[in-house]
Amino acid sequence: DVLKKLDADYTKIRNQIKDRYPEIDFPFMVDYLTQDRTTNKTEKNTVLESFLTSATLGAIKTPAIQTKQGTWKIDTNHRFFTDDIHYGLCIAKWIADLFTIAVPMIDEIICWAQELRHEKLINGHTLLLESEDLKAKFKSGIPYYYGFRTIDDIVD
Repeated sequence: DVLKKLDADYTKIRNQIKDRYPEIDFPFMVDYLTQDRTTNKTEKNTVLESFLTSATLGAIKTPAIQTKQGTWKIDTNHRFFTDDIHYGLCIAKWIADLFTIAVPMIDEIICWAQELRHEKLINGHTLLLESEDLKAKFKSGIPYYYGFRTIDDIVD
């Protein structure tokens, strides 16, 4: 359900970009299942089915580590937290904010991650662009920090 809701948020962003730039062909701007079918030549019907059977995704280790006591805990230094959040979801959130699109699952995941990592990335539904946890050099991939201020700036 989370993956479907996340894909729905991304679809809202993709659709806004396509609507704003109808003269541009965005052949690779597709939903997750279409991308999976094209790239991996699969016939999966759900995002969950794709995730469970993907050799590529299966190679990515779960963001968990074993403690000295033998229990397991979330590894907040895993690439999911350091890359996928700051260089994926935060970029999508920034674009959604420019379009004033509600992306509740993206917001929820960013909020969850910031709590685990004790960071300040989002407050409610507002990305905190002035937070050191985002604006420090190479801390995130948000285009704003690289001189881009508008959707026009990032669409070539």
